[in-house]
Amino acid sequence: MRKRSNPHDVFFRHALGQKDNAISMLRGVLPKELSEQLDYDNLTLSADTFTTPDMRKFMSDLVYEAPLLGPKSRRLTVSLLVEHKSFPPRQPIQLQLARYFLGAVESQIKQGKKPPSLPVMVVIYHGKRPYAKKGFHEFFGHLPDFLLPYVPEFEHILVNLSHYDDQRLQDQFDSLKLRVALLALRDVFDKRGMGDKFILYLGPHGPRLPRGRGPRTLPAYPNRLRRKKGETPNDFP
Repeated sequence: MRKRSNPHDVFFRHALGQKDNAISMLRGVLPKELSEQLDYDNLTLSADTFTTPDMRKFMSDLVYEAPLLGPKSRRLTVSLLVEHKSFPPRQPIQLQLARYFLGAVESQIKQGKKPPSLPVMVVIYHGKRPYAKKGFHEFFGHLPDFLLPYVPEFEHILVNLSHYDDQRLQDQFDSLKLRVALLALRDVFDKRGMGDKFILYLGPHGPRLPRGRGPRTLPAYPNRLRRKKGETPNDFP
């Protein structure tokens, strides 16, 4: 059985299931040298990266695939696995990321894909409790240097939204819809809510917002967090 969804997961997948939001997010968080080499025009949302029943239990929230720029005859692809967290993981997150990484590679090998896409893992955290990135080797105590090469780190990109003030959100992400979605996630545990901040945040863009389109309309984003049912639309072609 796939992991149980909560309203935050549903909202997250809804927002990042839209290609313009996904591209804005990836451009804002990926290292420059990687982002500049991705062919965003051919970015796809992949639902088939994990095909075995066992791996579906650990399936990440969203998996994108994009080729690297370059001659088509030699093009390599990257799988971008995006995981959303409302609470700090109870166990080292590398255990979950290891399942993602190995499951993605194993599935592609079984499908005969040569070479397989390289999984790059992104974790987006917006919980109340502090959460910081730790190396996997730290969980084994104070290891001497000669043992460190034997610890697979399963390197990942951590985006902790508590470290993003309003200005940083505006500077780092070029999609207005994405910025509002991340603002809603960041402030969802704040008892005061977003209040007037939501309207102020939209600024001069407010009058241009689409109307009458349900959850795709920006003002509906904060309310979407509190819905307990719903499916994630796939707006990728």
